[in-house]
Amino acid sequence: VFMVRSLLREGRHLGRLLDVGCGTGAVALSMLQHGLADEVVMTDVGDEAILAARQNAEALGLNSRATACIGHLFEGVEGQRFDTLVFNMPLMHRAHQGSRHSALDDACGEIAREFFREAPGYLKPGGCGYFTYSNISDPALLEAFRRQSAISLVAAEWVVSTGFWLMVYRFVAGGKVEPDPEEAAPPCLR
Repeated sequence: VFMVRSLLREGRHLGRLLDVGCGTGAVALSMLQHGLADEVVMTDVGDEAILAARQNAEALGLNSRATACIGHLFEGVEGQRFDTLVFNMPLMHRAHQGSRHSALDDACGEIAREFFREAPGYLKPGGCGYFTYSNISDPALLEAFRRQSAISLVAAEWVVSTGFWLMVYRFVAGGKVEPDPEEAAPPCLR
């Protein structure tokens, strides 16, 4: 919901939109409904998520402009370029004692690192990417991406019930980001 509100507030035309880790398709399908996107492609690793996204697109009468495919991050869309991409990134980049969930946990930051490395290569020149981040996410990963890409904070919201900040950042395509050898291996795997 926070990503949807942030994109609606920005009001930018999103063109051909890729929603990475789409879940039920709420973000991408909302952008189609509000006329901000022309076409959406949604990816997710979960069969159930992809099924839900397809069913939601059909129920909303949007299935002619919405495609959903199973894949980790950019699997299933190799070689394609998009005007915009969005990713509600898993926020936890540290091991913790709570329950684990793939939509929330990325204990070593591997998903974030891979997204930051690959995302610019899936955008058309001048295209924009949006991603969520938090004060419970690893700040070193965000800083490494900031050194390689111009990013800006779009929105921030304090989540009282959980006690953390949720943020949406935007970056503009400037070519594929090459991995920094110093940051190639996650700290927990070094």
